[in-house]
Amino acid sequence: MAVAENSKLARLLRKFHVYMKRQYDVCICIVGGEGKGKSRGLLLPIIDYWYKSILNRPVKTNSLGVSFEAFATALKTGEEFDICALDEAGEEMDRENHRNTLNTILFQAYTVIREKLFFTILVLPDFFDLNPRFRKRRVRGVFEVYKRKDYECTSCGWEFVQRPECPKCQCKKIKKGYILWRYYSRQKLDEIIAKNQSRLIKRLSVVKPTYSGKSYKYDGPLLKPYAALKKGKMDDAINRIDKITNTVEVTSNVKCPACESKDTRYVKKTDSMACRRCGNEWKKD
Repeated sequence: MAVAENSKLARLLRKFHVYMKRQYDVCICIVGGEGKGKSRGLLLPIIDYWYKSILNRPVKTNSLGVSFEAFATALKTGEEFDICALDEAGEEMDRENHRNTLNTILFQAYTVIREKLFFTILVLPDFFDLNPRFRKRRVRGVFEVYKRKDYECTSCGWEFVQRPECPKCQCKKIKKGYILWRYYSRQKLDEIIAKNQSRLIKRLSVVKPTYSGKSYKYDGPLLKPYAALKKGKMDDAINRIDKITNTVEVTSNVKCPACESKDTRYVKKTDSMACRRCGNEWKKD
């Protein structure tokens, strides 16, 4: 079971379901530093438990996206009470000045999310990256992941990423990895926003959390499609890097054969020289 039935997380998700039955949508954020285990420790268990134990439906793999395009598709094709999750939302905001784009999309999607009664989950590094109006009016709660514990061998104490046996002593007696989280309700978020108004560095920890808890690293059926999404995201990043490096323009001191200006550059993409003054291009010797 991804989430224990008697856990704080399970009780909280059931409260969300009751709230949505009263014709309200729910939007939450999962925040924390990179590598803290936000997705595998909290997002995937939430999706798994929501569909299997609360909705009694098959788990939808397309409810999770790592890009604006996938998130938009989930909004278009989703059914009532479905989860629409955007993982790596922080990276999407950083890429190509998409911070304002994300906030615009969220505001434009407000009517769709409310009418279809979606359970929206945004995974990002910092709650305060979101538009102030959206933070104040739309977010129902925030999970802050503050600690990650890797798998641990009970024999030698070695910590490692998930494997069937310890890579150091080959022992198979292993403690499962987990993450620790704090949850802040809507009421707590109002206090947090008010107390952080005049602060240069804004923090959630200015108030006590509503709940705190532990979640174990997810190893269920969503793990494989999630890994494929992450790989696709990585491949896209590599392609963007490759595109940039293949169009690099390097300033040179080579004299232009047409106007004899030394204000020239080497263009890697075309493997040629170009003059900034007259626009002449020629192949490098």
